[in-house]
Amino acid sequence: MVRRRWMGVAALAAAGVAAVMVAVNPLERDKRAAGAADGALMAEGWRVRLAGAAVAERVSAREYQANLEEYADRDALDSDPYLTELVDSVAAPLVAAARDLYPQTRDWAWEWHLAESEEVNAWCLPGGRMMVLSGLLSEEILDDDRDRLATVMAHEVAHALLQHSRETMGRAWVAQGLAWTMAKSLKIGALRESQMVGTLKTALLDPHSRARETEADVLGLELMTRAGFAPAKAVETWERMSERLDPEARTALVQRAMAFLSDHPSDSERLARMKALQPKTRPLAAKARHWDWLVHGTDDAQIDALQRAAAAFGLDSMTDGRSGELVAVAASAEGLNGRQAASEVEEALSNSSLRQGGVLQMGLSALLRGAGGWERLRRIEQAWSKLPHRTPLLHDSGQIADLDLSEEDRDHAAAAVDRVRAYLKSPYFQRRLWRDAAEELGKTRPKARQAILQRLSALSLGSERPA
Repeated sequence: MVRRRWMGVAALAAAGVAAVMVAVNPLERDKRAAGAADGALMAEGWRVRLAGAAVAERVSAREYQANLEEYADRDALDSDPYLTELVDSVAAPLVAAARDLYPQTRDWAWEWHLAESEEVNAWCLPGGRMMVLSGLLSEEILDDDRDRLATVMAHEVAHALLQHSRETMGRAWVAQGLAWTMAKSLKIGALRESQMVGTLKTALLDPHSRARETEADVLGLELMTRAGFAPAKAVETWERMSERLDPEARTALVQRAMAFLSDHPSDSERLARMKALQPKTRPLAAKARHWDWLVHGTDDAQIDALQRAAAAFGLDSMTDGRSGELVAVAASAEGLNGRQAASEVEEALSNSSLRQGGVLQMGLSALLRGAGGWERLRRIEQAWSKLPHRTPLLHDSGQIADLDLSEEDRDHAAAAVDRVRAYLKSPYFQRRLWRDAAEELGKTRPKARQAILQRLSALSLGSERPA
């Protein structure tokens, strides 16, 4: 009798779910752009999404705004200029690739921020709202490596592109509805009803969580490759994260990363999958849009404009106030005279900082954003070039008052100076600048490389992480 009663209730609940499915018509197909299936690592597919896109959008917008206010109240939102530019340099090309791949996302409210926190985490909510917590960029986790960060951010963006949150919300509603129907029919108490909800959610959600993580891995790998990042770094990144699961390798910071790692399991299955997919990424990498993340591909005129703007602001020669000291270290290590050592170090600085994602390139990004775009930056540079006695604006920002520009343009010129000055003062910028220069110099001067790295370690540049 009891068994028949259970079967009847289950049938009633199943019928209710079926009725909802028919009424809501939750089947949706993820559609890629025309021609985007060529080289795709994951095919289009039909999905059951009971939660509407508008509902997920409203929920995510509220949650994101609450996060922004929380970090802003603590002066912890986008507060380090170097790390903020680093996140920008990864997010912008990933978003451009996502828009190319899924045209329906071009209307999303894409947004991203960096928050200072020892927590190790990053996420992308429905509608393209992203957050990176600075603990993820610690030396012990990802460091400030753009390809590693792209691996994690692409994985999170993939969850949003596949609208996994809508699937999760829908299954949670189904579990809640089934539990309520069965509880009322069987006349069980509130405690038993709560236990039933938990059991049904586990049954409905857990088997799918690994599948969703796998999908985000695969689409994330494709996305970062299309955006011009190195797909091989995905293997390195998850291997690096997997090592953090070793209890013997855990520090206090890594202990705080356990929650993130548990949600993003770095197991042997994931690593094997990433390695197996590497050959399939090569055709995508060969034709990837290796765009400059400032302008999505610079032409000769824009490169020339950048060089003139860099000279106008003084970004064509970057130092951190310790150049003389570190040149002396290189000269002593290699037995060079001061002039030769300074020349070689300056060349190493220039070569390393101009690479994609190099510190000069990100400094130019800060300059462009501070100026408010290409056209205004061009006007500022042209006005500066007409001054009879001019020096770089970073060295003498008082000249801005003499520029033949509108008040609005002069305000943007001042904002650009402030933004770039803050960027250059970041201890993370200093550490990255000299570390990259040491590696470049080490191609011909290995002793100088080792001496500079040792000196940097002693100076503890950028060693203090955000709290």
